[in-house]
Amino acid sequence: MDKFPNIRTVLGVIMLSIGIFIALWVFQFIFNFLNSQSSIKILDCIMSLESIERTIKTSSQIIELPNALFLLFRYGVLMFLLGISTALAVVFIKSGTYLVQPDYKQVLETIMRQVKEIKDKISS
Repeated sequence: MDKFPNIRTVLGVIMLSIGIFIALWVFQFIFNFLNSQSSIKILDCIMSLESIERTIKTSSQIIELPNALFLLFRYGVLMFLLGISTALAVVFIKSGTYLVQPDYKQVLETIMRQVKEIKDKISS
């Protein structure tokens, strides 16, 4: 028996709201990412392509790294961060639904008690 069902419900609704907000933010970010023609500012914060030294000098040769390598790294970091955000949304939504949903044992006991009372009324 839960001593504080109202607090549990309020916390569950708050956690659900936070999880839904994070999920909507991730969806909105991905939608804007797919539909925008310009560069996304967070990618420039992760790694600016202009400030990177693309050549590696060894004793016998010079190796030039392609831009695609750095773009792949930038997008990999971005996907990793979006994955963390998505995992947080899932945790908040699952925890919120666990707190909001009623205890099934208590509900089944109430239903069985009411069925028994109806049977007793019918039989008497």
